Amino acid sequence: MTEIEKSWSEYKYVVVHADKLINTPDVIKTTGTHAAIYSVLYAIFLFCKPSVLTLASIILAFGLVIDTFIGSLNQKVFAGKPLSESEEKRFSEICSNFSGCTSCLTSTFTCLQKQRADTPVKFLTYALPMLAATAYLGRKCSIISLVWIALIIKCTLRIPEVQQKVNMVKDKASGLLQKKQK
Repeated sequence: MTEIEKSWSEYKYVVVHADKLINTPDVIKTTGTHAAIYSVLYAIFLFCKPSVLTLASIILAFGLVIDTFIGSLNQKVFAGKPLSESEEKRFSEICSNFSGCTSCLTSTFTCLQKQRADTPVKFLTYALPMLAATAYLGRKCSIISLVWIALIIKCTLRIPEVQQKVNMVKDKASGLLQKKQK
């Protein structure tokens, strides 16, 4: 059992049952569900336009309410219903995916800090243009819109037919690049 699995043990039932609702065996339904959830959240953020401080306060408030009432929710809704072996395995997969994401972010920040300490001028030569481009995008489009677009593209790329078309375009593009290099 990983540290995340231990710390999320109270949330186990909610996580597994929410996963069953959101991630169905049918790829098209799963993609549609994810796109709908992302679009609803995007519409709420677009309509409310919360400041960063307000958004952080709302997220923390939801977290505190959920953390306070998760025990009674588990007892009332999921009482006496132990998880099957496949559900335990899925919970473990979810925890390991989350752990992988956090370790990837941690290693990226560690690498950036190491590069900044080792070669500060080289670090600035690519960090400042990237930050300038991000600032320019921020003036033209909200971060919420950019995140929504990225999530919708990610959802769309889960569909097997779309994956085939993307792979076909990638193969054609790499073939053209190889021809130009010769």
